[in-house]
Amino acid sequence: MWKPDTPDDRLTASAPREEYQAETERHLTAAATVLNGMSDASLDDYRHHLAAAELSAAFAALVEAGHERELPMVFWKHLDAAAQRLGLYAAALHEPRLTAADVCRRHLAPSGASHA
Repeated sequence: MWKPDTPDDRLTASAPREEYQAETERHLTAAATVLNGMSDASLDDYRHHLAAAELSAAFAALVEAGHERELPMVFWKHLDAAAQRLGLYAAALHEPRLTAADVCRRHLAPSGASHA
């Protein structure tokens, strides 16, 4: 069982904060639109975290909302882009537990690929 990542909304060295945040929010929002019409507490969590500019926590809430559903690959690709911008894959390497970034990466793996 994975747990939400610790919010770590770091800046990239090459982009100003506003641009970085806006691009990350665009990817999160695009992923969330795939879930429109679905009733889920995770979506409420996502909206709360997005409004508070807690982008890593918003990402984790979307992963939680989509993890057990059959969703189009575009959902996971937008979350992948957000995870990359937030540096969540690098951070996951240092975690002793399964993170939301790990779950996202597993959904992006080709069918039949090992999830170990």
